[in-house]
Amino acid sequence: MRNLASRLGVQAMSLYRYVPSRDVLIDGIVDLVLQDLDANPDVHKEPVDGWEEFVRRLSYGFRKVAHDHPQVFPVVATRPAQAPWIRPPMRSLTWIDRFLGALRESGFSAEATVRAYRAYSSFLLGHLLLELAGDDVDISDIVPDAGKTERATDHATLREKADLSEFPSVSELESLLKENHSRQEFERGLEETISWMARLQDA
Repeated sequence: MRNLASRLGVQAMSLYRYVPSRDVLIDGIVDLVLQDLDANPDVHKEPVDGWEEFVRRLSYGFRKVAHDHPQVFPVVATRPAQAPWIRPPMRSLTWIDRFLGALRESGFSAEATVRAYRAYSSFLLGHLLLELAGDDVDISDIVPDAGKTERATDHATLREKADLSEFPSVSELESLLKENHSRQEFERGLEETISWMARLQDA
């Protein structure tokens, strides 16, 4: 709160006239970032072209949010949800309801809908966090501080200087491991997840 007040040129205590706590402020930031989904014309709010296209567009919408706000997305993933069964990153009750409703309207049973929701959210969260980590976004600490940029630089330097002489398989494949195919991997993983969800629909 002191850092924010300093950037705004005000006293820290004056912020509490507008937000009761730091946690409420951070939750507000998360809510604001997720509003990007509503504003994205490519993301459908209902399955007008079928549930598969709805899920596909929602996924690319979340990926855009992650890349537009890389320092905030880890906070989206780690903030306590409104209920323990709400999974990140789809932590908006509005979007969860739209997602569940799209599947139910498309013939998914109640059980299949919940299984699909859990599998989908696991894929989406895991892939996007790993993708950001691969882009040197520090996802280990959700609280910004003065040393965070320096730590991220140190981590990147350590990775470049790692001694791989005792790890022959890693050393052999190092150049291939360094290649970034995150977009293609996201697309492939998404299509595999959608295919698995389709089997649930037919079960």
